[in-house]
Amino acid sequence: MKKGKNKNKSTVFNAAFNKPAPVTEKNTDSGKKTKRAVIIATSILVGLAIIFGAVLGTVSIIKNASYLIKLESVGISEGVANYFVTEFKAEYVRTQKLASNQLFVSDEAAFWKSAGLSGPQSEYLKFYIEQSMKELVAANVLFERYAKLDADDKNEIAMTISSIVSYRANGSKAEFNKMAEKYGFDYEDFKDAIELLYKANTVAEKIFGSDGSAVMNFPDFVNEFFAGYRRAKIVFIRTADTFVLDESGNRVKNENGFDELRILGENEIAERVDYINKLDACIAGIKDGSVAVERYDELVHEIYTKYGENINTAEDGYYFLSNEYVSTFTSEFSEKFESVVSKVYSLEIGEADYVEYGSLMSEDGEEEDAQPFVGRAYIMRLANENNAYSAKDTNGFFSDFTLLAASSLYSDLLKENIESVELRNKWEKIDLAAHAYSTEFGV
Repeated sequence: MKKGKNKNKSTVFNAAFNKPAPVTEKNTDSGKKTKRAVIIATSILVGLAIIFGAVLGTVSIIKNASYLIKLESVGISEGVANYFVTEFKAEYVRTQKLASNQLFVSDEAAFWKSAGLSGPQSEYLKFYIEQSMKELVAANVLFERYAKLDADDKNEIAMTISSIVSYRANGSKAEFNKMAEKYGFDYEDFKDAIELLYKANTVAEKIFGSDGSAVMNFPDFVNEFFAGYRRAKIVFIRTADTFVLDESGNRVKNENGFDELRILGENEIAERVDYINKLDACIAGIKDGSVAVERYDELVHEIYTKYGENINTAEDGYYFLSNEYVSTFTSEFSEKFESVVSKVYSLEIGEADYVEYGSLMSEDGEEEDAQPFVGRAYIMRLANENNAYSAKDTNGFFSDFTLLAASSLYSDLLKENIESVELRNKWEKIDLAAHAYSTEFGV
């Protein structure tokens, strides 16, 4: 560029930045012409924007009108809906055949008209397919809200589509369309359907991560979920046998890898019975207010320290989760001590009680060979410690906390959306019982 060539900026440049060139006698006419040019150019741009917006708006209206099922920005057109009816009906029939050992299930009009427990079989089919469709749409709404497809996702979807078309239709779209015609969809519908399926199947991991750890991004919910755990201080007292301990106080294993046991002597049994009496008196006193809770803590600490029959790292309390979701620890603990977990859930904070296991002091106890041990388990329900799930957990109480919390939150979000999914009149026109189904197009 030659020096000094653009010394004076043009009037168009000035107009663009709202800095009109100074008007002089020499440039008045040219300034007016420039203004008119800018106005005309601006009018054209505005006009184009209006036209473009109108076109987009019209396309959006047309697409929206074509949807049979919709929620927020996610909609399912007739062709895509037909694909999913084909798939979900095949799933339903296969499931029912497995449940009934392939008896009395057929894709005949007579079967769908036949009576089930609370209505014709067609109503069960309708409910299954509609719920599946709602869940699919609801999951995709969550995907649009919290995630997006990256390059790997798009590649995975493309590979899935390509592999099915290659396997079923020799890689030919025309052949694929011919095969799919009787089911009411085509290749383009199939592509849209596979993307919807992919999003539905990956959205939970997209939001929460493979281990559920990203659920911590929802702290209010995490604390609410943690409130579903029950904390209890538990002490086991064996009254027939006890563990063999080495010089370091560790339990000795037998040749099969199990804890080795030895029979208790009379004096040892008497000592343990004395602790049982003290604990009984303590619980009674806590109930009537004559004994402080700290007395229970003192006795528990003595027993933990003296006998080595309890997990020392759990002296401050066990954490159980056993409602809609069951933690791995709770499940494994319940295999031997289900009645203890049930007792924990029956107690209010500050209450205490015990569970008897074939005790020598009980005539109506269950058979000893059916019990994990002979003795008692004393239990006091405690308030949860703040953020206990984020502390070091050597006992595995919270080994699957984030996964369970993420599953619960995802379920809540999904249910909320499912209730809002709109099934339009066009959907009702599809005869689900008469609709052909196939397993040829499934992922």
